[in-house]
Amino acid sequence: MSHFNDALRAGVYRAFNRPGFRFLLATGAAGQATLRLRKLCRVRYEDAWIQEFPNGVLVEPRLRLKVLPEIERVVKDTCMYEYLPHAGDVVLDIGAGTGWQTLCFSRMVGGSGRVISVEAHPKTFGCLNRMCELNKLLNVSPIHCAVAAGGGNVLISDDEKHAQNSILNVKRGVSVPSATLDELFRSLRLSRIDLLKMNIEGAERIVLPGMTEMIRRTCHVCIACHDFCADSGGPAEMRTKSEVVAFLEQNGFEVITRASDPRAWIRDYVYGRRRGSRCEASR
Repeated sequence: MSHFNDALRAGVYRAFNRPGFRFLLATGAAGQATLRLRKLCRVRYEDAWIQEFPNGVLVEPRLRLKVLPEIERVVKDTCMYEYLPHAGDVVLDIGAGTGWQTLCFSRMVGGSGRVISVEAHPKTFGCLNRMCELNKLLNVSPIHCAVAAGGGNVLISDDEKHAQNSILNVKRGVSVPSATLDELFRSLRLSRIDLLKMNIEGAERIVLPGMTEMIRRTCHVCIACHDFCADSGGPAEMRTKSEVVAFLEQNGFEVITRASDPRAWIRDYVYGRRRGSRCEASR
């Protein structure tokens, strides 16, 4: 039954996601959010879907029916499982998407902290940038760049499901600027990273060799691996969890995973905290 409902919703979305009809989708989505939160919510389309909740604004290329409090719970369950950012922290958000995590990080580190949000896909980055502007996130630095094996340009896929776009095995896509994480770290003149969050759709094997410098200045890590995609028929190159674990252990991290979680994608999250009482990245 759930598959039927999903297909029905997708069909309705396709039918009305066009000029002259989007206001119907906006009205329905705003009404649903208002009922769920019991507070007025607004939705409009301006080259992207802008969803205004009482406590913040989201900008998405595709209309989502999640409300902001629900998204905040998801972010805390995934990206903050091992470490909760504090006021004054520096957070590096790699694969920031449209900014769900960025919004949460920004509020937690406060005016004395900093969030650097890196997103490769141009349209997704546009949503991220606009989300930062609408929420007045003055402590966030959005960067349009792909993290890769080197500087220059790389191709990123151009899937309608923007969260799945990747630089892995792309033959046709969008050319975007690229850099290693070490190059980004140096260009931003960072002295430390309190939390590195990375979700790059299975491209970890490409990126790890270019982050040997910055990892020494990092205290906590949250990396979303995608072995579950390879296990369900995706490219074998997406199976990177064991390499990520080995890399972190070799660089002085205690590794934490959630092997008993019933959700396959959660079992592929890898968390790390630097061993010892003193983090080299400490202030």
